[in-house]
Amino acid sequence: MTLCLDIARRYGDLTPSNEIVKSFAADFRKKQWPWGELLHLYYNPRALHQSSEQRASLLAKAVVVDRKAAFISSANFTETAQRRNIETGVLLRYPPLARRVVEYAEGLIHAGALVRCPLG
Repeated sequence: MTLCLDIARRYGDLTPSNEIVKSFAADFRKKQWPWGELLHLYYNPRALHQSSEQRASLLAKAVVVDRKAAFISSANFTETAQRRNIETGVLLRYPPLARRVVEYAEGLIHAGALVRCPLG
């Protein structure tokens, strides 16, 4: 399983990027993925740039199942987004599109736009 998540730097935080990633990974393993089997987790390193003018986010929200179906949504996968926000999404059971979403993410990984988060 592969996940691409946003690891964000808080405004004004000057902590070294590698420390933010390390803290995120520890928190993720403890709270979101306590199971033994590790997954492949990637993030956008530009989200950690210290300059807010050069900082970027990973805003895409997509889930692909078996390269056959894709859920694409504006919603973050958080409690707030699910309970309070007005969001929309679409489930597409169209394998060519699902494969294309995966290929797009894989292209970002191969180009270095998304990098692996070490989970341990």
